Amino acid sequence: MRQDRHYYRIGLLAVMLALAGCATQPAGTPYAEKTVDGLKRVKTPRVDVAYVRPGADFSRYHKVMIKSVEVRFVKDWAKEHRGVTPADQERIKQGLAKLFRKVFKDELQNKGGIPVVDKPGPDVLAINAQLIDLDVNAPDTLPGGRVTTYVTSAGSVTLLGELTDSVSGEILARVADHREARRYVDHFEIANRVTNSMEARRVLRYWADLLRRHLNAVKSG
Repeated sequence: MRQDRHYYRIGLLAVMLALAGCATQPAGTPYAEKTVDGLKRVKTPRVDVAYVRPGADFSRYHKVMIKSVEVRFVKDWAKEHRGVTPADQERIKQGLAKLFRKVFKDELQNKGGIPVVDKPGPDVLAINAQLIDLDVNAPDTLPGGRVTTYVTSAGSVTLLGELTDSVSGEILARVADHREARRYVDHFEIANRVTNSMEARRVLRYWADLLRRHLNAVKSG
């Protein structure tokens, strides 16, 4: 597991550098303390890596707009799951994107009192999210549950997120974090569409909770 985390760290670094416009820096080097677009790294144990624009005032934002959610499978996932049709892949991606919006709206609006809106405004913080390296170990594609599959983990996914001013588009923060579903070390669990959704919801709620707590903290001063 430790070796896997090392490889994900290298991958996250490469992606973060690419997003920041400095992809020429060799992957595997330590995270840069500052990106070429002016964001500075902030160290936090809650996510793998995060950057914030110096002087960014999040207290001015009282609403949130989920501007975009993109989902991409881990490389060669389709080759390893040949029974999953392109239509099934699209259903899984669309389903996860929809669940992202639902979980974040519930966490921010219903639990945090932060309205989730559809239009930009001077007090609206925009979220651009990419859920990459999605690895579903046992995708449930057959109707009626005719096949029972047992796994030690439902899978994993990486969030690449940007928080921007909804009007100007200025990037205020950038974060990358890899999360795995619960891993069972002494037994197998049944995997199906319901259990996969439950694990996805748990991971998404973790990220939504972090954002809710941060916005409420800066709002309260």
